[in-house]
Amino acid sequence: MLKDVVMKYTEDWAPNHPHVYNCAEVMLRSINEYYDLGLEGDSLKLAAGFGGGICVESTCGIMTGSVMALSAKYANSEPPHKSQELTDKVKGLAFRMEEEFGSCDCRDIKTDGCVDLILRAAEFIEEIW
Repeated sequence: MLKDVVMKYTEDWAPNHPHVYNCAEVMLRSINEYYDLGLEGDSLKLAAGFGGGICVESTCGIMTGSVMALSAKYANSEPPHKSQELTDKVKGLAFRMEEEFGSCDCRDIKTDGCVDLILRAAEFIEEIW
């Protein structure tokens, strides 16, 4: 399950303890590994600035990291953003997060460490994948 991979990337998370990867990085790396997307090196670094709601508690890093992974898999049209399948998957994730968490914004949903949110979002990804 995707949740098992997420746990590997969040095992160092504890309240007020620095982690190796932020929420966006955890989602991108976990989804990449679980679904064997083939992203590596610099591609995985793209999520770095999206953690903590793009560093200002705006759009949640869980959402942005997941959207990067969904784009890697489903942006298969030209131009890539015109992929209806990608649009449907991203909207599906956004609707699930809104429904379950009440928002897609970090400032509205963050918890102490956010691991519980990340694990739940991993279930959403498996549902829409």
